[in-house]
Amino acid sequence: MTSNHKLHKLKMSLINLKIADFIISIKFSPTINENIPIEGIFNTLEQDIKYHFRDFITKEKVKKIDYTIEAFPFSPYLTHRKNRVFLFFFEENPTKIVTYQNISIHEMVIIVRYALLKLLSLNKGMFFHASASLVNNKAVLFLGSSGSGKSTIVTLLKNKHEIIADDTLILREDKSGLYFYQSPFYEKGLGVKSPRNKFLVNNIIFIKKSKQSNIKQITNKEKIIINLTHQLCLEKVFLNMLLQNLFLVVKKYNFFYYLEFPKNRAELLKLIRKSNS
Repeated sequence: MTSNHKLHKLKMSLINLKIADFIISIKFSPTINENIPIEGIFNTLEQDIKYHFRDFITKEKVKKIDYTIEAFPFSPYLTHRKNRVFLFFFEENPTKIVTYQNISIHEMVIIVRYALLKLLSLNKGMFFHASASLVNNKAVLFLGSSGSGKSTIVTLLKNKHEIIADDTLILREDKSGLYFYQSPFYEKGLGVKSPRNKFLVNNIIFIKKSKQSNIKQITNKEKIIINLTHQLCLEKVFLNMLLQNLFLVVKKYNFFYYLEFPKNRAELLKLIRKSNS
């Protein structure tokens, strides 16, 4: 085998993602074994990441990396447990995740999501299935079960209030309040613009399509927790910490509403203005 087929000739490459003010660094490492050939090693993962996360790649000089994902040029492998076969494609150690360059973009999305949920759990954050509109330069969030109208409501409002999330979103709290961040996952393509700065959360509204028009504030904290938990994106290992973050937010803030809305843009705008007055 000629030397130009040795993995030690590969160069280290790096992609830094900025998601919710966290820096998640994806590092593509060559092997330290000079005798392993590159035949069979697919080099598409890096390009796929650059496309899928294109709006979240930062070129800024990074002062601090919050989490590292290191991909080595090998393939994932199968493992057997109690008559079941599992595809083993990443391993977590105390400082980073180790994975393989032969995985697909779908598996890398799972890994990035896992890293993000871990960071959120440790930093007063949460990740929700929800949509959001920008009202008076603040985020108004819409939550509800499948079919409740999360996409419908932001579409109805978009002529007056920009869509800033159509499927998933991130919340983080700091000393000045609860902030909304855009998510790199599952967007439905309703015209959400590329991520910008965070937005202070003004209201969180639980929605339901209806022939009636009604909005009212919710003061029952237990009910709020139940409704939020149904839309919280979870990873079992971080469950307790994410729920603790949710409990603290519900305890601290009083901007929760219940909205019944028809497909009437003018009437809906009145209701939204009422909740933001």
